[in-house]
Amino acid sequence: MVVWMAVALALGIGKLEAAVKHSPTVDSLLVMAMDEELRYKSRKRAASRATKLEWSPRTMDVMARVLMVGGKKTSAQDAEHWALRAVTREPNNPDYRATYAELLWIWDRREDAYTQAKRAIELDSNHKRGLYTASQFLMWQIQFYMDGERERGRIHLDEFAHKDREEATGYLQRILENSPGNRESRVLLALVYYDGGQPGNLVSLFKEYTEQYPADQDGHFFLGLGYQVQDNLKSAFRSYSRAVDLMNSEEKAFMQSMFLLSKKKDLEKRRNLPEASDIRRFWTGKDPLFLTPVNERLMEHCRRVAYSNLRFRDPRTKMQGWRSDRGQAYIRYGQPLSRVAQLYSGETWIYDRFRIHFKYGGIRDLFRFGSVWARGQQMGFSELVSRVPDFYMDPYKWERYEAPNQIAQFREPDGRTRVEIYYALPGSEVNHSTAEAGVGEVDLRQGFFLFGASGDTLRYDIEKVTRMPWVEYNQMSREGYLFANERLTLDPGSYFLAAEVEDRSSNTIGTFRDSLNVRRFGRKKLEVSSLLAARRIVEKEDGPLDRDRFMILPDPVGKCHSNGSMSFYFEVYNLRRDAFGQSNYRVTYQTRVLQEGRFFEGDLGKWTTAVSHVFNQSRSWEPHYMRLDLKRSVPGLRAFRVVVEDISSGQLAVASSVFRIVP
Repeated sequence: MVVWMAVALALGIGKLEAAVKHSPTVDSLLVMAMDEELRYKSRKRAASRATKLEWSPRTMDVMARVLMVGGKKTSAQDAEHWALRAVTREPNNPDYRATYAELLWIWDRREDAYTQAKRAIELDSNHKRGLYTASQFLMWQIQFYMDGERERGRIHLDEFAHKDREEATGYLQRILENSPGNRESRVLLALVYYDGGQPGNLVSLFKEYTEQYPADQDGHFFLGLGYQVQDNLKSAFRSYSRAVDLMNSEEKAFMQSMFLLSKKKDLEKRRNLPEASDIRRFWTGKDPLFLTPVNERLMEHCRRVAYSNLRFRDPRTKMQGWRSDRGQAYIRYGQPLSRVAQLYSGETWIYDRFRIHFKYGGIRDLFRFGSVWARGQQMGFSELVSRVPDFYMDPYKWERYEAPNQIAQFREPDGRTRVEIYYALPGSEVNHSTAEAGVGEVDLRQGFFLFGASGDTLRYDIEKVTRMPWVEYNQMSREGYLFANERLTLDPGSYFLAAEVEDRSSNTIGTFRDSLNVRRFGRKKLEVSSLLAARRIVEKEDGPLDRDRFMILPDPVGKCHSNGSMSFYFEVYNLRRDAFGQSNYRVTYQTRVLQEGRFFEGDLGKWTTAVSHVFNQSRSWEPHYMRLDLKRSVPGLRAFRVVVEDISSGQLAVASSVFRIVP
């Protein structure tokens, strides 16, 4: 009898009539049937043998509990029959009431499930399964009505939700007081805290837990969720990073790259996963602001993953919420504007440009993608993903403006390439004062960021800036710009770069981003560098004839007034020299009118030769600059190009640029 009582306690089986004797064989079979580490068929076989050897409420209850995880509708039906038999024979046993409540929940008879769970709690105020099912119902009720009412403004429901949350919180805290390691109750309580706007309680709930169970990745996700709602982004990032590190390689790749997958089969089976370098490059490009210490877009992705695991998980089938259909939709598109739920038929999520309907599977809270409507057209989820991969509201959208910029490339002697980058900050966007002629006094945070083709960070520089060059474009209107520049020496290849400047007093942010394909300059064929547009170029009288001989005031804005001029600097490489070491080449400067918004060759004006010069020099490469006089020119868009002809070899090389003439 002592042995049986120990087994009964381990199984969570309630009081039995003292007169009933139980065999050790049945006890062992029941232990095997309740072992979740065993395969379902083995557990079912053990429960079936136990009922044959002993026809009693306890064997019936175990049989019901095994069948309810079978995953088939018939299994759930059979489970209900066994559960009813146990309850009928012993109606005051809280275990059997709790089992029946769980089955009613599976059958979507939620209010009946709540009634049975409450009955179990009345019989045993600390009954874990009864308390859990009752809490589950209360949270479902809040979400069903509160989410459904968003479309009509969530009227008159806050008081109702608060009452239900308090009741659910009390039940779940009671479980954790007696069983601190009860994971499912802790996770459900986390959902209560999150939906109830109690991030401090959520952090407390999982801070100690993650110290005690450091290998539980969900625990770190939920802790990060609490920190993020508190706006403690550094702590949230650390927690999310720990959670991702605990994933196996397949989970990690799928979680980080599901945005790169569009086919439904690839999503379901987690196949055709991108390489780590592709994932890293994707998230690098998604970072809305590099000046901040965290990638806000990646943080939001982790938040959605964590919330999906709270909201859409299935503890009975061990389905992680972020792998479910609703979880994947939530991770891509975030919280819908409203949600329309219909009992027994499914639910519809309504977004700004589309709506997604999820079909209800009938049992086990199973929702599957049904149909998508976008602008009156019906389509599948894969098509929606192809058209709208994800949605995220840039938190810096209203503070950000595009900084005009230009990038020019030149050959370096060691086979690498010199990249000169210039960008301008409009005076109207930056608080500034005059420090001295041509210099503005500012209070800025300036960042420059360079990434390799795979997303590896090559430069990540942030500094405080108090003085910047100032150029006034129009003395009458006081229109002017503050200028910044970077000079890089890079190996040929693909890069991604960004520049960001934050005005610390106004919080405006000037930024530009660009993919950068660094040229490979050869050593044999005639080549011309980029054209570097400038407002003014001055050549020094002494010093070696190289780039540093020229003082250049760049023009990243790319415009000049109709009574002004534009200057261009460029370099010519691989000129052929004769037996006396002399080169012989011609440089022709040409312009043509461009039509606004037209891109076809037939829409372009003819090239007009401005000037042509023949040069005889003594080197195989030469720097050049020229000034283009634009007085009395008609305002509009212009193209400028340089055509270099090596007379000795007959080779041609061309470089071009675009600028605008303004009144």
